[in-house]
Amino acid sequence: HIGPNGTKPFQTTSGNLFATDYTTPEGIEISEEITDGGFIGNPSGTISRTKVNNQIFHTFSTWGSIANNLINENDLKVNIQSSVNYFPNTRGVFLHTETEFLTDFTDELYQVVYIVEDSTVSAQSTPSSWNFPNNVDINYVHKDVHRGNIDNKAMGRKLDESVKIDKDGNVIDGNKYYLNYSYKLPDEYNLENMHLLIYVYNRNTLEIYQVIKQEL
Repeated sequence: HIGPNGTKPFQTTSGNLFATDYTTPEGIEISEEITDGGFIGNPSGTISRTKVNNQIFHTFSTWGSIANNLINENDLKVNIQSSVNYFPNTRGVFLHTETEFLTDFTDELYQVVYIVEDSTVSAQSTPSSWNFPNNVDINYVHKDVHRGNIDNKAMGRKLDESVKIDKDGNVIDGNKYYLNYSYKLPDEYNLENMHLLIYVYNRNTLEIYQVIKQEL
């Protein structure tokens, strides 16, 4: 949820019940980028940021049909493979990705990596909680909470010739791109309750072409 103009305040806190700030600097930057002139109110959502009637955001009643159309098209443009190593003594996370373009692009493509918490509990007001005190479920389980980007780059890293290098430093022909990331998992997070979300998107249109989940 974001402000009516597609800018701040974004998921602001309110009183003692809603005192937890779930925003991240990267999340705010992304939200301001993709809602520029297109946000139509809460709740709204993007489906791979695909435009329908020149809109990226869509009302919840249309999510299913738009998603089904994309699934039926089955137009895979990008293939992402990943592997990860974790070192408990230092809480170091090392991610390696191989991204292959399955078609030729004239627009620039970027890759983004989120660190995501599987679930966390805090207060939430929903229609199903309206019989609770203050209409709030204080034990609501929030799913897939964005905790930041592992390289602090909100809009990601460009997939270009500079990352077409193999492990031996040789330039690789073809449409495969290799990126390595290092990240220290903050002490407040439980490794078993975290995962990475990796996606590739078109920097011009903002459309997401592929996304994969990497367990830690």
